[in-house]
Amino acid sequence: MAAPQTLDDMRTRVRELANMETQAASGFVTDAELARRLNEALKGLYDMLVEARGQEYYVKDTTFNLVSGVNDYLLPADFYEGASVVASNGSWSYQLRTWEMQELAAMKSLSAQTSGAIYSLRYRYKGPDISGGISDNRITIYPTPTTAFTITVWYIPAMTELVLGTDTFNGVNGWEQWAVLTAAIDILNKEESDTAALMTERAMVEARIRKLAGNQDAGRASRITDVRGDWPTWQFWRNNWNA
Repeated sequence: MAAPQTLDDMRTRVRELANMETQAASGFVTDAELARRLNEALKGLYDMLVEARGQEYYVKDTTFNLVSGVNDYLLPADFYEGASVVASNGSWSYQLRTWEMQELAAMKSLSAQTSGAIYSLRYRYKGPDISGGISDNRITIYPTPTTAFTITVWYIPAMTELVLGTDTFNGVNGWEQWAVLTAAIDILNKEESDTAALMTERAMVEARIRKLAGNQDAGRASRITDVRGDWPTWQFWRNNWNA
């Protein structure tokens, strides 16, 4: 079944699976409740696809410029998980690595000593600062920036809940069926009916997803990369000698 699927389409499929297509059944489980249960199930499927990694699903990016003397920068409100951080000076780009909390003192000391070179930059994600009235996630850059490099953050957004009947979810290859079955099981549990058959079917769908979801690029497998920078020189990675 081709993606994307609308909320209305999935609600219809849930009612068919649960044998709750009559008007009386619609009163027992309303469309609003079905939407809530479907959204909960779709988030579970979404996490399954995010967890699969490989060639990431749903990835997007955001770009901002560093400001001299500023460490913290707000991330988009839909930020869920980071995938990559790249700094650019207009002529070439540099893949940033993280700094760890145990390195905080060293990062602060380096801020007083660095020449502002792009290769000295490190990043770390931070959650919302509720006490400070900041509700969004942030990214912290050290050493303290002195140059307005451009930063691009590739990230996985949080799933957008379906509200209108025409709102859609991309199930990739009919994988939204896992969420449809989960919602059908939920409402049958509410009715205290037998769910064994649907649970068996859901297990089969889940096995297919977990087997295939990580192989979005079937022609070329993912490879190990040098995340520690053991071979940092331009000549090595320019020629893919460390790939």
